[in-house]
Amino acid sequence: MSWNTTISLVPSLRNICIDFVGNNLPCLLNQINTIARLPHHIKDRILHKISVSLHFWKELDAKLVWKCLVHRYTKEVNLTFSIVDDELLSVLKICRNLRELYITQMLDNNFTAQGLLELIPYLTELRILTLSRCTVVNEDVIISIAEHCPKLTSLDLHSCVDITDAALYKLARLKHLSWITLSNTKVSDNGLEALVKGPSGRNLIEFRVADCPNVTGNILPVIIANCPKLEVFVFHGCKMIQDTQLLDLPFKGLKQIQYFSDTQLLDLPFKGLKQIQYTIEW
Repeated sequence: MSWNTTISLVPSLRNICIDFVGNNLPCLLNQINTIARLPHHIKDRILHKISVSLHFWKELDAKLVWKCLVHRYTKEVNLTFSIVDDELLSVLKICRNLRELYITQMLDNNFTAQGLLELIPYLTELRILTLSRCTVVNEDVIISIAEHCPKLTSLDLHSCVDITDAALYKLARLKHLSWITLSNTKVSDNGLEALVKGPSGRNLIEFRVADCPNVTGNILPVIIANCPKLEVFVFHGCKMIQDTQLLDLPFKGLKQIQYFSDTQLLDLPFKGLKQIQYTIEW
């Protein structure tokens, strides 16, 4: 091993300090004002370290920590393991340059649609938004997203059970979506058609509509025809889609498809696929 390689394996003093603060943050809350004065890039490192660990949030006052660490240049906020309420969402209004926001509904979360409605207008630079299992998401929230987040490229609404076609008519105005999850929602063929025929249709690379009881096989050729860049298409659990409706579809551009079937799919035209996942049920 060379001397240069040995040196590169030794953590810098800065990294050691960041790790120390992150690992001991519950014991340092009495010095929270000092931590709040740290440079932005140091705050970002600490925030990234603790935001992906459920262990930290069990011992921390989430609102106090987020208020201390976020700033106007914060690019990513991951609330997956943090207990979220409207007060915490309000703290994020300072993040005018936020690019990524991840929220997943947990049992202890008690934020509301109103909390989201008050936050979203501040997120005009947002590219990635995950609201998976957030049952408070309604049409008003979707309207606000469509109006205030024009640069959005990825949207996860998995199990936002109140989402209907009315929401998709609003999302259809977005121009840059390349990835969207609408699984386990109330959307139907009409809403999906409006979405893929909108300006984002030609950009969609990944499209997930699994477990949507109102989606039928009639929409499949419309999606394929309007999404020329589509690589991943997930529609398993859509009970109104029949195997025979897949026979004449041009799947050659897809790299992955997920579909649960009640028959074997060996004769279907999947030659262009790099991966196929399906379940045989009987």
